[in-house]
Parts: sequence; structure tokens; C-alpha cells
Amino acid sequence: MTIFANFRIDNEERFKIMKASLQSFKDISALKWVVNVRGNFKLETISFLHEQLGEKLSPNLIETNKGWFYDTKIILPQIETDFVLFWVEDHINMTSVSKYVEILKE
Repeated sequence: MTIFANFRIDNEERFKIMKASLQSFKDISALKWVVNVRGNFKLETISFLHEQLGEKLSPNLIETNKGWFYDTKIILPQIETDFVLFWVEDHINMTSVSKYVEILKE
């Protein structure tokens, strides 16, 4: 499974929320995290994600000003797994990450 995200972190509040979101499921058994970050806090965000995810992170800083869909199309080829979990930076996981193993087996 690949975790995919393309989000804008443009202020301290969004950065804090993204960190809480990541902590809620960072131990999920994903092979890769394909993440594109836009906005004023993009470098801080990529640095934080690299600290947390290490080599699993495939970071991107694409911001073409042509929109989310256009930028997403550019990074989608980095996904090589059968399953993708779309990560939205302000969502908090409310279950154990082990539950995802069961879901993927089904």
C-alpha cells in the first residue's frame, strides 16, 4: 500500500494539524508515502515528514499554479502498489493501524 497526499500547508495551524494527523497512523504498514506539499510551510513539512518516515517518504514540492488535479497527475506515476490510501492532512485516524491489515486482506 502507498499513502498518497497532495496538500497545502500554508500556516502554523495547518502544520500542527498535519502533524497530529500523521501521528494518528504513521505506523501503518505502507511501503511508500508519496507526498506533495505546497504552501509557505512546505519545507518544514517535508523536513518533519522525513524525520518521521525516513526512506519510505517520496517527497515532492510541485506547485505549478495549475491546480491540485494537474499537480497530482504529475506525481501519480510514483505509485507502484495495488492499494492507495489517500491522506487528507486534517483527518485523524480513529482506529488501530492493525485494522488496516484486516481490511487489505479482505
